[in-house]
Amino acid sequence: YEEIDVVLCDNVLHNCYFNHPHNILGCASCQARLGLVLQANGIGAKNMLRLETLVQDLTFEKIISTEHLLTVSYKGINIGRGVASSVISYTREFELREENYGQLIGVELEKAANVVANFEKFLTPEYEHVYIFNGRFSESHPVVELCRHKNIPFSTFETGAGTNYELFFNGLPHSIKLRNLEINRLWSEAQAPEREEIGHQWYRSRRLRDERLDVSYTKDQQEDLLPAGFDDNERNIVLLNSSQDELISIQEWNTDLYEDQNKAIRDLVEVCINKPYLRFYLRVHPNLRDVVNEQMREIYALDFSNLTIIGPANPVDTYYLIERCEKAVCFGSTAGAEATYWGTPSILFGNSFYRDQDCVYVPKSFEELVELVDDPDLPKLPQESCLPYGHYWSIYGTKSHLFNYSGVPESEFKGFKLHKFPLGAFKLLVRYLPSIRLWKRMYRALYKKPLRLKGLLRYK
Repeated sequence: YEEIDVVLCDNVLHNCYFNHPHNILGCASCQARLGLVLQANGIGAKNMLRLETLVQDLTFEKIISTEHLLTVSYKGINIGRGVASSVISYTREFELREENYGQLIGVELEKAANVVANFEKFLTPEYEHVYIFNGRFSESHPVVELCRHKNIPFSTFETGAGTNYELFFNGLPHSIKLRNLEINRLWSEAQAPEREEIGHQWYRSRRLRDERLDVSYTKDQQEDLLPAGFDDNERNIVLLNSSQDELISIQEWNTDLYEDQNKAIRDLVEVCINKPYLRFYLRVHPNLRDVVNEQMREIYALDFSNLTIIGPANPVDTYYLIERCEKAVCFGSTAGAEATYWGTPSILFGNSFYRDQDCVYVPKSFEELVELVDDPDLPKLPQESCLPYGHYWSIYGTKSHLFNYSGVPESEFKGFKLHKFPLGAFKLLVRYLPSIRLWKRMYRALYKKPLRLKGLLRYK
């Protein structure tokens, strides 16, 4: 690069995605480690911009719903979408309102407004490009919106395959459009048969619970275990849901097909109640194992004679269940593409990164969904159609030549270890001590209980 400026939080943000309760130990560690990286890159004080507390004691109108929160703006810049994304990520609750998380929402809105005020000063016409981590949270989404407002090119960055990193030009890592373009580009530039083998290996590795590329959500499941009473003589349909909270604030993932996944599942099962030959199995995504929210309460309240609910911690083998069912209906999780790969006709009702890869059926209406589900002769889609998707998730992103990740205590940058709590953190900790009151406030807002000794090391 020719010249780069770096914005430092310096304990000014009320909290962040990596430090939900504003734990000052976490703040000191983060800023000290960042200081070492900047120093190693020769970035001095003149290229460091520090956040200031420019707005405080702000009050916003009472938030009556998540949809209302998504529309909240400050100085013409939307901040509510990022706040909703953060609060939903912290709490795993997607129905947000004043009554359940009003205090936390207020703190997050004030934080986001402060980011807007700071970056209105920072983002002068001299900047040619802005780099932002992730871009969907309350501390980063306002920067994305400001860049768009000021017509400044930006890139969000996220982890890639393995220890790679990935840049997304003028968009978020959650963009279906950007991901699809990259899936196709990497596939077209790769050589056969290597690309096919990489694609095959990705699907095989996931089924074998290999966690070298990603977390395995099926590692605790019992191989070849089916639900009690499963009958091959029935026409069995597996429903593969996903975490409703994860992408509710991402516009590109919104769909007009249904209000929420549970309603779509309820409507489908209910309309098929007069089709006794159809039997539904709802495989609740294992990522919802420890979640207690509206989505899970509604799932456990479903009561239909043609529906069996398989809870997120249930050891039933998802892959074997998919193989033994006539077809799969997915709402966005990777399992939709995996179903096709393992030979089961797969229907995507909604959105996913593989939506435009021609590896799943994509109904445009509820009526079309019912027709596909009811079709006993729905053809399998070719396994080869899934390979570009598997190939992408195996290799995407760029390898870092300076940073070597091997766990928090042992990771290195330019050959020196980035200790979790370097010496410089102690000096910062003394400076950050006045923020203990904010730490206590944030802890109570997040966890609805006072900060105690055992909570001192709690960041996320």
